[in-house]
Amino acid sequence: MQKEGETVRQFFAVILLAACIGAGIFLPGPHVSAQAQGYPIGYELLCPTGSMPLSTGGTTYNLATGKFRAAFCIDTAGNITANLSASSTIGGSAPATVPVNLATQVTGVLPVANEGTGTPAAGKYVDGATGAWTALPTYNGSTPNGTYWVTSDQNITSTSFTNITGLSWTMPANAATNSAFHCDLIFSGVSSSASYAFGIQDVSVAPTNAAVQGEVMTATAAITSGTVTGLNTTTATSIVSWTPSTGSASAWIAGLIEQPSNASSSVVNIMSTTTNASYPITIKRGSFCRVF
Repeated sequence: MQKEGETVRQFFAVILLAACIGAGIFLPGPHVSAQAQGYPIGYELLCPTGSMPLSTGGTTYNLATGKFRAAFCIDTAGNITANLSASSTIGGSAPATVPVNLATQVTGVLPVANEGTGTPAAGKYVDGATGAWTALPTYNGSTPNGTYWVTSDQNITSTSFTNITGLSWTMPANAATNSAFHCDLIFSGVSSSASYAFGIQDVSVAPTNAAVQGEVMTATAAITSGTVTGLNTTTATSIVSWTPSTGSASAWIAGLIEQPSNASSSVVNIMSTTTNASYPITIKRGSFCRVF
C-alpha cells in the first residue's frame, strides 16, 4: 500500500509540473518575440523590445481580428507607455494620439515633410536661440540697393557737372534710409590742358548728411584724393578734382548717404566735368557703383 501511495504522488507531481510548464508558455513574459515572450500566437501587437505587458491587464482583445494586443507596456526602468497602433482609437477618434514631451522626447531635425504651414506674425521671426517671436530689424530700404554700371563709353565735354549715364540710383520715398556706396571708375582722353572732377548730387531731397571720399590715379601713377563731409544740399558737389597727364587712368569713390523720410523719392547721380570742352573726359564702359 505504501508503494502504491508513493506511485500516485509521483503521478500527480508529474501532472502538476506539466501544467506549470504549459502555463508558462501562455503567460506574457519580458522577452522579444511573441512566442519567446510567452504571447499566444494570436497576438497582433507586441510591446517594444526591452519592455513587457503591464500584467494581464495590459492587454486588449480585437473583436474584428480575433487577436490580442499588448496595449500598455513597462520597461526595465519602470516606465509605462501606451502601445497603440495607427488604427487605434481614443474616445472614438482615430488615429489615437499620445501626448509627447517636446523637451525630452523629441530629438534631431524635423524633416521638411513634417513641417507645418501658417502665416508668421507680421514683422516678426522666431528667434532660434529662445524660440520667441522677435521683431524684424529695421531694413535700410531695398530700393537703391544693387549694382549700377556704364554700358557704353561716354564723352563728357561740359564745363559743368554732367551725369555719368548708368551711375544713378533712386532713394525711396517715405523711408529714412542709410545707404553706403562704392564706385570704381575707369576713364581716358584727359589732358594736362584741362582740369577734371568727379561729383555727386542728391537731386530732389537733400540728405540729412552725406560723407563721401574719392581718389584718382593719373597715368603717371600720381594719386589725388578728395573728401566731402556734412553734405546736406541738392546742389551738385565736387568730390575730387585733378589736372592729369595725358592718358587713361582710374578712380574710386565711396560714401554714406543718410536720407530722411520724404513724400518724394530722390535720384542720386555720380557726375563728372572738364574745364575745357576741347579736352573731354571719357568714362569707360564697365565703370560701376555698388549700393548697399
